[in-house]
Amino acid sequence: MKKYIKRLSITLLFLLVSMVGIIFFLPPPPLLTGISYSQAIYDDHGRLLRMTLSQDGKYRLYTPLSSISPLMIEATLLKEDQYFYEHVGVNPVALIKAGWRTYVVKTRRQGASTITMQVARMRFNIQSKNITGKLWQLFYALRLEAHYSKNQILEAYLNLAPYGNNIEGVGAASLIDFDLRAQDLDLVQALTLAVIPQHPAKRIENAKALTNVRYELYLRWVKEHPQDLSKQALIQLPLQLRHVDRVPFYAPHFVNQLLNQQKLTSQQIYTTLNLNLQQMIEGVTKDYIKKHAYLNVNNAAVLLIDSRNMGIKALLGSADFFNAKIEGQINGTNIKRSPGSTLKPFIYALAMEQGLIHPGTVLKDVPRSFGSYNPENFDYDFVGPITAKDALVMSRNIPAIDLAEKLSHPSLYEFLGEAGAGVRGLKSEEYYGLALVLGGAEVTMQELAGLYAMLVNRGVWRPLQFVDSAVAPENSLLRGNKAPSLRGNKASSLRGACVACDEAIQTTSIDSSHPIDSSHPIDMTGPHRFGCPTVLASCARREPSLTLSPIKSMGPDRRECSSRMLAHCVQQGSSSLRCSVKSMYEPSSVFGKKLLSPEASFLTLNMLQNNDERESIVSAVKTGTSSGYRDAWTIGVIGPYVLAVWIGNFNNQGNPAFIGKEIATPLWNEISHAMKGTLEIPTIYRDYKKLKIKKVEVCKASGMLLTRYCSDKKLVWFIPGKSPIKKDNVYREVAIDSKTGLRTCHFDKNTRFEIVEFWPSDLLQVFKQAGIERRLPPAYDASCVNQIDEYGLSPQITSPETYVKYVKRLQDKLNKLPLTAVVDADVSHLYWFLNNTYLGKTKRDQPYFWQLKPGKFVVRVVDDHGRSDARDIEVKGML
Repeated sequence: MKKYIKRLSITLLFLLVSMVGIIFFLPPPPLLTGISYSQAIYDDHGRLLRMTLSQDGKYRLYTPLSSISPLMIEATLLKEDQYFYEHVGVNPVALIKAGWRTYVVKTRRQGASTITMQVARMRFNIQSKNITGKLWQLFYALRLEAHYSKNQILEAYLNLAPYGNNIEGVGAASLIDFDLRAQDLDLVQALTLAVIPQHPAKRIENAKALTNVRYELYLRWVKEHPQDLSKQALIQLPLQLRHVDRVPFYAPHFVNQLLNQQKLTSQQIYTTLNLNLQQMIEGVTKDYIKKHAYLNVNNAAVLLIDSRNMGIKALLGSADFFNAKIEGQINGTNIKRSPGSTLKPFIYALAMEQGLIHPGTVLKDVPRSFGSYNPENFDYDFVGPITAKDALVMSRNIPAIDLAEKLSHPSLYEFLGEAGAGVRGLKSEEYYGLALVLGGAEVTMQELAGLYAMLVNRGVWRPLQFVDSAVAPENSLLRGNKAPSLRGNKASSLRGACVACDEAIQTTSIDSSHPIDSSHPIDMTGPHRFGCPTVLASCARREPSLTLSPIKSMGPDRRECSSRMLAHCVQQGSSSLRCSVKSMYEPSSVFGKKLLSPEASFLTLNMLQNNDERESIVSAVKTGTSSGYRDAWTIGVIGPYVLAVWIGNFNNQGNPAFIGKEIATPLWNEISHAMKGTLEIPTIYRDYKKLKIKKVEVCKASGMLLTRYCSDKKLVWFIPGKSPIKKDNVYREVAIDSKTGLRTCHFDKNTRFEIVEFWPSDLLQVFKQAGIERRLPPAYDASCVNQIDEYGLSPQITSPETYVKYVKRLQDKLNKLPLTAVVDADVSHLYWFLNNTYLGKTKRDQPYFWQLKPGKFVVRVVDDHGRSDARDIEVKGML
């Protein structure tokens, strides 16, 4: 018997030693590795927009223990395993008690699983209701305890525990059930979640049962925390759990694009979108569409961006994401559409940049042919002379096309594509020709809004941002951050990071010589966007209860933890940060691409304003209508914001109601008014006086510099060194013989001097068609033969066209080309020459028809004052 006992003891000892060896020397079992998680997408204030499903169809969001409310942790331990920190993974007392009640007394089945045992069961899919499964559960629990700390095991439990339906982990449960992060749970919410994992299906479906078991846990809680007796009434209130079917699904087009086009490995993604603005725009747009249904208006897209950090604040891809009739799931802000006239501001910006015009330059809105292209205005009419500002605001086609033809490098095409303005997928420049001006090339709303933001940002183009660059460390977007203050347990949560960075920022040196002006556009995109400055930029927004120290080197009148300022601190080493307020509040071109000068950008926006006298930019808007009435646009700036509105159909069906200023502008106005009611919208370019621009007096009729003959004048913006500086030539002084009423070259007592208007012949033709009488300059008397007016306009040949190759069909004997020119107001006749051979004489407003023949020629015209113009022409023969 003794030998038998001895052998049995040795055997048991061997088995025990072997098991201990296996437990300690086998590789650590996986704890949270190899598990797929959801992604939580938040708005710019930490409000949940959507939570995706994990690969195995669960709502499961990894949440570190440091980011879970201490109330939740303590309530869980009280409910599940109050001796968790005392046992080694198995509670022998609880095992014996459970075995006695379950198998001996048989009163009711009682479990004895510790939190570690539950983690083992959940992690390794153990069926623990039989003896074999229970032994495996004990074995794995001991292995987990041997290789992981108590906090790691508790963290695993709180990330794997079932909370009803397909929700696992307190991180997902708190967001879904209460719309709160796990670290923000209060006592009532913590007690509610703590009792669900034991019977998740039963307690989620039965609110009364859940309330009762929560109250039982509360009674145990107040024994440990008697100070919470006052919360008994709250515990007894009806439960307010959000059902899993109502998980937030906000801004679906925005979130879909974010998840599809950006490779984000972060589980918690903080975006630039503002949910309040998003819902406001959705509501206003749906109401607007409903009110205009009688016009067969049923779809729209809206985009709002903040040019200061290029963050998308709201994105509505269609009027109704779930409406299949309008193909609602298409993201209308990210598909190519014809922009209509919304690209015209950039033609004028380039023209001012290249010294062709200033805002007051008088352009010609007259019939023109550009090769084989014969454009019309939207109203099929012409207004004659028109200022550049009015031509842009009124969206006249002819002046814009004429300017686009005169642009050198970059042309509009080069500006949009090759210069880096973000427009992708353009075909060749020859494919579009000058039709590009009127929307011949398709762009997306996002590309278009980026261009308008470039004007706000003083000509610097930057890409749109979906993800907030000032993110919390747990977002996994701070990789490569070298700031030592972010290391260690203190930085394991945003709150800890805020405190750590607050300590580091106290070494900051501030240049206080420049006043802080929050209206300036801010660059938040460079390589320094990660680290302490950016973490602190999120602190005030996402941790409003956290009080950060004021910056010591700032004066008492400006002592604040400014997220806008700190976001632009540039790290200068491992232990100090150096900030320059002046540099932070002036937009930087380092991390963008400069496409225009600040002066041209300002003047373009200034031209788009309704108020001529306003010098700071408050609101500037442009409309557009595509060919066939398929797209109606209104896009513009409201302070630092860019708002774009599109109305149309994704099937490209046209509608006569789709006119930008008539159908898109009212919606734009409704949204902008709603924005002004909820946002503080600063003006931009408040420091325009720092720009290299000045106001000069010009002659109102011509937009040219004043002469003593022009009495009707006005002030216009001017870019010194770039803007054209020609003197006015519309108003001229002429000598007239009082006896004959003709212009004279001989001066005596009968000579008088008058100021006369000299308009080019093409404008005189428009005046005539409009019924506007213009007094023509008197003709010269016979004694002034070949007299040349010093200030007169030389003829300008309009046909043949420049750079156009003409074709002569050899069998067509009637193939003729009209020769025409624009001349000065006092010209009566024109004389036409071909290679110095005289062709004939015409009146100034009549063409000369030349019989085409193959070859290269020089066409020359001379007016009756001896002024001339010439043009090369090539004619090719064809059978």
